[in-house]
Amino acid sequence: MSEEAESAKEIAKALQEGFKLATQTGSQIGNANSYLAEIFDNRIRYLSGDGPVRAAEFEIRNIINGRDRILRLLKKRGIDESYLKLEEREFFRIVKPVALEDDPDVQELWAEYVVNAMDPNILDIGITQIITNVIAALEPVDLPILRYLFQDGLLELRSDEVELSSASFDIAERSLSFTMARFQALGLFSHENNASMVFATSDEVSVACNVTVQTDLGDFRATALLLLFRDSVKEPNGN
Repeated sequence: MSEEAESAKEIAKALQEGFKLATQTGSQIGNANSYLAEIFDNRIRYLSGDGPVRAAEFEIRNIINGRDRILRLLKKRGIDESYLKLEEREFFRIVKPVALEDDPDVQELWAEYVVNAMDPNILDIGITQIITNVIAALEPVDLPILRYLFQDGLLELRSDEVELSSASFDIAERSLSFTMARFQALGLFSHENNASMVFATSDEVSVACNVTVQTDLGDFRATALLLLFRDSVKEPNGN
């Protein structure tokens, strides 16, 4: 056997061992033969036998971590996986972006979203393209800002406008500007850099998402999608 063929054989063996490990860790957390585990394992099988090795290892590791976080959260919240209101196309919609995400905090956001969509007590959340696009585009630096924006009462109906700045988030001005520009591109905020334009809200009228973030690029105003996104990824009665 040539050196190249021997090397390929060793690589295939290593990837197969990775799949065995994935199956073992899944069975320790939940039912390894369950529908949910099978969806993730199908992707692991594909990666184990195809594609560049480094990319396959990266994606396999992320899928394992993402799957296990979901299974742990289901167990923590006491959700019976036999109750599945998600269609196959909804699961496949999240598998690829989960495979490309290696940040633990963003992975946890994916887990919260998927589990919320599976929770029988939450009937108005599903796996939708608009929400998966938002999570897939987030950077780890965005999460502290989102956690601040998601605090209780901030995005609910209110007549008084909340004005925030870099000092509110304890973040550098330029870093905040990059994050807010990303949020605008995702539809979470609208942007107005014309200083003569002022958003006015009557003291007698209460509106949702009455929040403006001031940056060196201008003011960014929260949209309804930010509120819907918060409700999709936030644990019920949690943080």
